Amino acid sequence: MYFYFGLVSRRKKIMKQILSWSMVFIVIISLQPAVIAQAQDSTKKIEAGQELALKLANPLVSMISVPFQFNMMVGVGPYNGSQLLTNFQPVIPFKIGKVNIITRTIVPFIENRNVFEQGSTTFGLSDINFSAFITPAKPGKMIWGIGPAITFPTATASYLGAEKWAAGPTMAFLKQTKSGWTYALLARQIWSFAGSKDVDNVSPFYINPGVGHSFKSGAGLGGNFEISGDWNNLSTQVFLNLNGSMVSKFGKQPVSFVIGPRIPMTAETIGDWGLRVGFTLIFKQ
Repeated sequence: MYFYFGLVSRRKKIMKQILSWSMVFIVIISLQPAVIAQAQDSTKKIEAGQELALKLANPLVSMISVPFQFNMMVGVGPYNGSQLLTNFQPVIPFKIGKVNIITRTIVPFIENRNVFEQGSTTFGLSDINFSAFITPAKPGKMIWGIGPAITFPTATASYLGAEKWAAGPTMAFLKQTKSGWTYALLARQIWSFAGSKDVDNVSPFYINPGVGHSFKSGAGLGGNFEISGDWNNLSTQVFLNLNGSMVSKFGKQPVSFVIGPRIPMTAETIGDWGLRVGFTLIFKQ
């Protein structure tokens, strides 16, 4: 985490270098030879890298995984500060009869530098979000899941969260082709129902359409929009995320890596430029 903030001292020049190297990484991935990255499931069957990459692109797959996601933004606020949002997102599936329940918990940590005033640094936990998708254990051509989402007021400072309990529905729809394409849509709408009486109620929404292609090598290219806002204050933020990914192994541990630019698309969206880096540990299929 501190490595990324070490880059911020020369923001604009360094950011251009980061974005350039991330695009180089994406191009290299797209040109990789068909080197198979293998993963081992409970029946000890070895899968090709493309199969594992497709599973990782599916938010409704019945597979235990632990993604770590680092989102760095520069040019934040009136002092051109920086923000690092770190998401710890364990995914744990359960099977009940003919359906799977896919649970995803997002634990966000936020570090701000020079955002609120020059020379200031703040760090803390934001509000934790939990989602549970109910999806058929044997899906058809269209994979879908729907269920509840709840946000807990766990922020360690008032400026890091809404100070409200909130809940509502979440859903996901996706289609994957034999040629390696994934088309997906994830959406969530929650409303506050309890919490601090000193702050206004919230009604945040989140929409995440995306498309990606997984190669036989286990590498992948993709892009998605992240659209979030609150109906109560009519604020909306839109990011375009482009990424390159690959699957590999640390010893016997399957792991996936992803990197790419994070581009603000509206004037309300925080920051000038950003970078997303992440890795996912895969434990069971």
